[in-house]
Amino acid sequence: MIRTVSEKSRKLIKQQFTASSVDKIIAVILIALTVGILGMVLILRPHTTPIGDETYLFLRQAKAQYTMEDQLSFSGRIHSFNILPQIIRWLSLNGSVQVGIIANLLMIVLGALTTLTFFSIVKTLKRTRTIAFLATIIFVLSPAFTYLFVTVNKNAFPLLLLLISMDSMLKENTRRANLALIATAAFGIIPAIVSLLSIAIYVLLKKEKKLWLAGVIIGTVIVIQMALARTSHIIQDTPIRFVQTLQTMLADMGGIFGLNIFAIILAIFGFVYLWKEKYKHSIIYITIIVFSITSIFIKDTLFYLTPLIAALAALGIEEILKIRWEIRLIENLTLLVLITGLLFSSFSHVKALTVAQPTDEIKESLEFLKEQSNQSAVVFSDITKGNWISAIAERKNVWDSNTELVRDIKERNIDFKNLTATRKIKEADKVIEKYGITHIWIDANMKKKLWKNEEDGLLFLLTYGKDFKKIYESENTQILEIER
Repeated sequence: MIRTVSEKSRKLIKQQFTASSVDKIIAVILIALTVGILGMVLILRPHTTPIGDETYLFLRQAKAQYTMEDQLSFSGRIHSFNILPQIIRWLSLNGSVQVGIIANLLMIVLGALTTLTFFSIVKTLKRTRTIAFLATIIFVLSPAFTYLFVTVNKNAFPLLLLLISMDSMLKENTRRANLALIATAAFGIIPAIVSLLSIAIYVLLKKEKKLWLAGVIIGTVIVIQMALARTSHIIQDTPIRFVQTLQTMLADMGGIFGLNIFAIILAIFGFVYLWKEKYKHSIIYITIIVFSITSIFIKDTLFYLTPLIAALAALGIEEILKIRWEIRLIENLTLLVLITGLLFSSFSHVKALTVAQPTDEIKESLEFLKEQSNQSAVVFSDITKGNWISAIAERKNVWDSNTELVRDIKERNIDFKNLTATRKIKEADKVIEKYGITHIWIDANMKKKLWKNEEDGLLFLLTYGKDFKKIYESENTQILEIER
């Protein structure tokens, strides 16, 4: 009897030891894959410049002490609070270590932690390492994941915190779940909105009040920020166009952090898999529907939708293998096409990121602007260029993509359209004088986006107008000084 009990104990200990060893091996593989993918983008990049738009906002803020007012963004505005630049500043020992290097290392560490947390969640839900491992690989290869952690992005910490809160709820650690959710509010209004949506879905469907504290605090933060801004500019106010929406939401149609279309197809099979117990998984359906609709208006929601799609895609592969195909070859070809498409799309996106703007050419033009202009200069350009102007040239921009707490964003958008479209000097002067514009910075992408030819709209005035002096020109950029 004693021997039997002892043998059972040894077998149980051996199984637990084996399971622990397998988890450690999987963790090492996933960390290596994460670091490899993110490192590949940074190493293969031919430019010395960091990737993205928002990256430059946070790196600029990380180099300086926090103040209530930002003198460069929108030519002076209330500082929108986000704790990310302060974290980077603290880690760089108040700027003693290069903030760019610290920021890159921080993002890679966050990526690795996000990978491991996601694996833990799927393994707990599905109770199988194979599906959890497969889902995590699909997640790491997704365009949203790659973009999120090779740029300095405000959604990196909140995504990890949301996953930690979910993992905590699965392990019945309500206190940790609440703390993780509350912490997301420190990274801006969009992560706060996503967290509040997640809490609302959980409370309404589960009929539980475990997350009420986080919901109240996050809701209060959102109300305060909206009151300060006096506008709901977080949600786009431009007409929704079907093709443009698809281009934003799908990486294969040009969305820089959109969903992978092959992952979506696999996720549909995953839906079929879960539909067998549809009432048990209602929270998953509702979350995907709500996040999908929200991403049409707030594109950053795609970062939070991607893990759900990855998990469903892994289940989709399992469902395809379970389907009784009349011809085995069709099953194999279906899986081959979808998985090959998934991999090809992912690595195509990685390649695209290596050459993403801003380029060294753009950096050189902005450094020239810094040297050849007064500190009081105000530079007009596209909204996506504003953070580069303020970070590299260290000059005031008319506007940039950090629109939180900006009260006149709609008015500036109208003025931007009027100035870029007009060929009349008097109409152009109204906008120029209104914002005190001294320089205009244009690149090839901006030309392609706004004008049909060299004599269209503002380009006509810049070519023939006496008040516009070209002071810099390269293959893809040019700077004009307004003489008054």
